[in-house]
Amino acid sequence: IGTYAFAECTSLKNVEINCPKLVVKRMAFCDSGLEHLSVTAKKLDEEAFANNSVEDVVIGEGTENIEAYAFYNCNSLESVTLPKSLEYISNAAFGETGLDYIEIPEEIRIIGKLPMAKGTYMGIIEHKATDPLTDEPELIIGADNVKIKVIADNETKTLLISLFMRPPFY
Repeated sequence: IGTYAFAECTSLKNVEINCPKLVVKRMAFCDSGLEHLSVTAKKLDEEAFANNSVEDVVIGEGTENIEAYAFYNCNSLESVTLPKSLEYISNAAFGETGLDYIEIPEEIRIIGKLPMAKGTYMGIIEHKATDPLTDEPELIIGADNVKIKVIADNETKTLLISLFMRPPFY
């Protein structure tokens, strides 16, 4: 789906995309009237769904990457379902949303800076994964002020990471 393809289409309310080889390009749906989204696409590009009133997002199996600011400034966003196929979440993909909790599939290995933010509160990220060689919790994350709850072998470990916040477009 091309850059700006549905940008500022305020009559859009519900969108369902099911094409695992598709790339939703930069700002394809930004500033539209989205309230509910179900998307399966190989990649969700930068700001693909930014500045919407979307309340719930289901990202389907087959989606591999969520790029920077993909859902940035979706203030009404309260629920996100992520697939096991997801490998990468980039910087501030869920920045400035209504999210205060997100569960990260154990298969994901890389999360960029500020994966979600609500003002200065970063919320809780729950990630269930272990390094197959050491059986220790494993996650590469570039985030500050985020509470990461890592569950391994029925033992919960909470890591607190101190981070700074930068305005996203400077």
